[in-house]
Amino acid sequence: DERARGDVAAAVRESSAEVERSGTIEHRWVAYDALRAANRRDEAEQLFAESSRIGERTDPRTLALWLATLGREPDRALALARRDREERQDLFSDEAYAWALFRAGDTAEARTVMDRTRALEVRDPRVLYHRARVLLATGSAAEGRRALELALGTNPHWNADESVEARRMLHALDGAPSAAPSAPARAGSGPRAAP
Repeated sequence: DERARGDVAAAVRESSAEVERSGTIEHRWVAYDALRAANRRDEAEQLFAESSRIGERTDPRTLALWLATLGREPDRALALARRDREERQDLFSDEAYAWALFRAGDTAEARTVMDRTRALEVRDPRVLYHRARVLLATGSAAEGRRALELALGTNPHWNADESVEARRMLHALDGAPSAAPSAPARAGSGPRAAP
């Protein structure tokens, strides 16, 4: 993710080209983040609105993750994640559902679902970061720290916002074990960069 490395103009060019080539919701999310980072908020919101309509049909899981991460339309994010989970019944659907629950404020149920995913066996930094957030919010500091360290060790730049937040959280854990967030934050951004 070029944005994670600080080259916003390159990130906008790269992600816009990916949207043109593939048009996936994940690529659209990366482009949205790049446009926001470049202070092109009107274009970002236009892309989001279009992507939201498309994602409902083509990729409800990624749209649910995107909505939940942004703190937008939590009921819709939950409904999309629930629908995707019923259709696919896989680890990533469970993880998306747990993240939507967490971001909607249902931390206890998010922990129950997240525990079933055994996300630590997956080396996806986004999944590990989400797991860490849920673990820390439910008082499991050691497990949360381990998930943050694994996320950053897997890819320290998977997403500009989440990787920075993961480092901030680790720093807070180093300074004060009780400093981890106890409730979902509403800011955030896109998925890991496409490989």
